Amino acid sequence: MANQDPQDSVDMNGRYAVVNTVINQSDGYLIPGLNGRQGDEGRRVYLQFYDGQVPHDLTGQKVELQGKDAKGVTKTSVSLEHVYSPQAGTCSFLVPGAFYQAAGPYQNAYFVIKTADTSQAVSTIPVKFTVEENAVFMTTGESQTWFDEYNGQLQNYANLLKQWVTSSGDQIAANQKLINAAQDRINEMIKGIHDNNLAQTTGNNDWSGSNHFTGPVTIDNLTSPALDKQMQNMQAQFGQLSGSITSSLSKYTDYWSRDYTWGPGLSKPNNGNDFALSRFSLSNNCYLIWGRGDVKIDHNGGDQYWESTLTVPWAINSACLFLGDWHSWKGYFKPYHSATSSNTMAISCSGNSFNGDVVTADLFIITQ
Repeated sequence: MANQDPQDSVDMNGRYAVVNTVINQSDGYLIPGLNGRQGDEGRRVYLQFYDGQVPHDLTGQKVELQGKDAKGVTKTSVSLEHVYSPQAGTCSFLVPGAFYQAAGPYQNAYFVIKTADTSQAVSTIPVKFTVEENAVFMTTGESQTWFDEYNGQLQNYANLLKQWVTSSGDQIAANQKLINAAQDRINEMIKGIHDNNLAQTTGNNDWSGSNHFTGPVTIDNLTSPALDKQMQNMQAQFGQLSGSITSSLSKYTDYWSRDYTWGPGLSKPNNGNDFALSRFSLSNNCYLIWGRGDVKIDHNGGDQYWESTLTVPWAINSACLFLGDWHSWKGYFKPYHSATSSNTMAISCSGNSFNGDVVTADLFIITQ
């Protein structure tokens, strides 16, 4: 395969756009198949990757498309549709419709080849493409940040939360049936008193049923411990039902706490929008923790991949879900946890060109 001029359109091998991983990072391949129009609902592009003169082997690897559109909004997609021949480096990639929201050329864009198991970057190839203005359909909405893998996972967890809410509603409905039954019993007792169906010490009482007294009966002032005990039992049941309903409802336990500590390379910017955490109790000691806000990054030079930590006010179980990232094209951060329950989680970071940058970070945890 001859060397390509990255300033011109890529060479084509049949339907495949030939993309060479050996390229100056200041250049970029023009891939016509990536060009689209506002409102396009995704485009399919066929690619063949080369390492110089040799096809790039895609075995055990995945491909991502990252970039910033004409309005500077970050887009990330992992929509690798099909690998036709791993050894030949041929594949097809579906570009989501979210990439075609803002008209104009992309400020920067890259195809990133990563290992499928560890997501370690193998090669980054800059590309160039343009979104044409849609002259027919003028309303396409504002361009929005898009991470299709992250957005899809959030939707799955939203569905899980919806199922939990439905289950809680069924429990409350069952408790309401018990309350209604107890109320009907009380109403029957009150009606019996009003209808003179119960004996009264100062009134005329009609004993319509069979009564058996084994000894002398002298009644000067009648009391009914059995009825009193029954009322006490019902009041206790009401209390238990009320406590059960109250304890089963979700509630906040902490609001936007900044009682946390960043590890190496990370700190609070103290700009009034510092990263903050909230905790929401779901049920059975299950919690939803999420955070959002600004983080200062002091990692310039050195390793491209580095580790840090975040210590929060609450213990986090090792068997939990983590989602997180920060809004910067220079790198990413991915939280994870060790095999024990503690307040400190580990964070894998990438990027070595931060000069005290302040970025916005998001964190989403479900844990016991």
